[in-house]
Amino acid sequence: MKRKTLLMVLILCIGMMLFSTAAFAVGELEIGSGVNNHNIYANGNAIIIEKVSDTYPLLSNIYLDKGVIGTYEDVTDTIVDLFSLGLIPDSGGYDLSNYNIYGGRGTVAALVGNTQITMLGGKVQNLMGGGKLYPVTGDTYVTMRGGQANSVFGGSVDTDVNGNTNVTISGGTVWGVYGGSGSGDVTGHTNITISGGTFTVVYGGTNSANDPATTQSTNIIISGGTFSSVYGGGEYSGGTNVNGNTNITISAGTFNGIIHGGTWAGDIIGSTNVTISGGTFADTIYGGSRSGNISGSTNVTISGGTLTGVNGRYSIGGTITGSRNIRISGGSINSTVTGYTAGKLTKTDGTTPVYKTTLTLLGISAITDVSGGSLTLGGAAASGYGLTDVKTTDAGLLTFYLPTGAATAAYAPNNYAVTVVNNDSNAFATVSSNAGLTTVAALTDATPGPQSGADSDNAIAWEVNVANAKSTLALGDIAVAENATFKLYSNAAFTTEITGADTLPLAVGDTLAYIKVTAQDTTTVKYYAVTITRAADTTAPLVTSVSVPSNGTYTNGQNLDFTVNFSEPVTVFGGIPYLNINIGGSVIIVIYESGSGTSALVFRYTIVNKNDFDGIEVNSPIEANGSTIRDAALNDITNWALVGVGSTTNVLVDCTAPILSATSSSSVTATSAGINFASDEAGTYYYLLYAAAEAAPSAATVKAQGVAVKKGTAAALAAANSASISGLTASTPYKAYVIVEDAVGNKSEVSTITFTTAAAPVQATPTFSPGAGAIAFGSTVTISSAEADAIYYTTNGTDPASSVGGATSEYVGALTIDAAKTIKAIAVKAGMTNSAIGSAAYTQA
Repeated sequence: MKRKTLLMVLILCIGMMLFSTAAFAVGELEIGSGVNNHNIYANGNAIIIEKVSDTYPLLSNIYLDKGVIGTYEDVTDTIVDLFSLGLIPDSGGYDLSNYNIYGGRGTVAALVGNTQITMLGGKVQNLMGGGKLYPVTGDTYVTMRGGQANSVFGGSVDTDVNGNTNVTISGGTVWGVYGGSGSGDVTGHTNITISGGTFTVVYGGTNSANDPATTQSTNIIISGGTFSSVYGGGEYSGGTNVNGNTNITISAGTFNGIIHGGTWAGDIIGSTNVTISGGTFADTIYGGSRSGNISGSTNVTISGGTLTGVNGRYSIGGTITGSRNIRISGGSINSTVTGYTAGKLTKTDGTTPVYKTTLTLLGISAITDVSGGSLTLGGAAASGYGLTDVKTTDAGLLTFYLPTGAATAAYAPNNYAVTVVNNDSNAFATVSSNAGLTTVAALTDATPGPQSGADSDNAIAWEVNVANAKSTLALGDIAVAENATFKLYSNAAFTTEITGADTLPLAVGDTLAYIKVTAQDTTTVKYYAVTITRAADTTAPLVTSVSVPSNGTYTNGQNLDFTVNFSEPVTVFGGIPYLNINIGGSVIIVIYESGSGTSALVFRYTIVNKNDFDGIEVNSPIEANGSTIRDAALNDITNWALVGVGSTTNVLVDCTAPILSATSSSSVTATSAGINFASDEAGTYYYLLYAAAEAAPSAATVKAQGVAVKKGTAAALAAANSASISGLTASTPYKAYVIVEDAVGNKSEVSTITFTTAAAPVQATPTFSPGAGAIAFGSTVTISSAEADAIYYTTNGTDPASSVGGATSEYVGALTIDAAKTIKAIAVKAGMTNSAIGSAAYTQA
């Protein structure tokens, strides 16, 4: 993985206190130590947890997620240095299996804002979208695509989340998933979406005995994975667990334990809703809780899947104030469907009681008695209300009628389709056998033909006329009888089905569509052959808008592109069309460039020495220039006028280069000089300093800042400008070459500024004290030269060099005269000419 290393060091705070002091300021990651497990706090930063490699799948690294949130191998993400945790030797990662990862904070203060944790692999103890002790005001997001965790919480520990929690899992292994907190409230919705992975239990709510609650709905959506148990509400609670409805929607997956629409323990102020359209279930689906009260109703809807049993109530204890509603329209059930009633309701007229539990089975739902199961509605026999009177309709359906005061009864329906009706009516309910086709493409122009529609060889003929604009037929264009279903095919054998977002292309003229309609009773089927006649295209293409160049200033060599958009794809034939534009009072031809075969034609002009400082103009119409523009149906354009032309007020053209004047040099010394120039435009100046004998450079070379004695660049004013140059050689002629480039790249002519540096000053000649003459042997002589860097001397009468060597020594202190001799000295100083040689001869006094 290629990621930039984050220069951040996380300090592991060791100790057995509840939490240690934060290692960093708010906004960085923190590591603390808890009683049983260590803790890492993201402090609102989006982070990614990832396995080190396939060799070390349970070791992890953490990245700050700085790119597309949650995106794998995003090169902008930065790795967090967790060296204090102890890098596992030779692995490149860390053992985080005892660490809780929090999206929020554990110290300092509450977090205002959203949190984001993405786990791609590795192993951690727990994932928490919120914080610990300090609340999160915002939404939490926990995404898991792989790896292992003991638990995943959308919420916090010992504090609240003031917002929604969102847990999304597509892979990995987790013991428990909680939409809510470990302890603490969630003031918004909890949302869990699972499409894969292995789980022991999933809770929509919280996990605590301290009466935390989700104050709005809990939502669990499952489309894959392996599970033991699922609860719409929370786990432990001494009171209210959910202040809202619980919603479980399952379309696929393997479930080896019980499904509860409610809680493991705790109350729900609302209703429960369990919707099953697929999956395999080894145990019972309960609309209610394991134990706990529900103030509303329990609702179980089954349209598919392989089920063992369905029960509208709780599994251990509790109360349900509202009704228990079970509706089954598909799937198979190999055990018991039960809807118990705890009492009865009274009709509005105060007389006939009706049952709290309603059970409806529609279509071909198969309830098999493979394990001795039964279909039961009502309570115990002592209640006086149960299921009796089994009726069979002409269609072979079983209809259960619930008379007032009926005794308890059970019935094994043995694969029959069943419907249960309310006892407000004495009429038996029936399942519709209407397989009618209502509309196709919103237009039906003829009565169906005489064919029976009983099979594909006797399909009922329909005729539909549509406008040319209707080029495809989609599933959404078809309507059938209420509660019926249909399938769309492209062939007369009704074998090539069109599904999902796919469509049937409609050619100009006639296209046949084949539709199979199945009635609600699932046994009545009709076949239809629909001739759809699409009208020919007689509409000429139209200009709908003109896209112009982006606002800005353009110069020589740049393109001005104009895109003429049409109502449909067009092709250019014959000559080459063009547009007319006005640049600075000159009419310019903009030639067609590309786009034939699409709905957008591009016209282009490449700028050459033009200026327009108040905005170019686009003139209408398109000039045909011998060309024809036509659509696929051979309709030629008739109106060449331009409409919807974008604003060009701020599309400017500048091809004028700056002009330099008043060039001069100033303050010339032996080692420095100033260059001066004026520009009539602001921009950037560049200069190169050459020895005077070298050939002059081009403007491009000056801008490129190539090899030179000196060079420089800076912002240029539309006024006088100057630059100081130092580090020069004395008595040397130079030439400075200067240009100014304006904001769009226009470069001035190269201006030359010539100067010669001054001669270097001469260092003072050394002096001797005492001066030359007779001197007592053993006396000393000093040598001096004002401000000299060094003095070099000889004592044998030869001229000294300007550095140590041979007879030359560097003067460092007074010299002792012990014999007749001649001392000569020279002084040196950087930036100055060496002094003349001073001399003094000494004899015996």
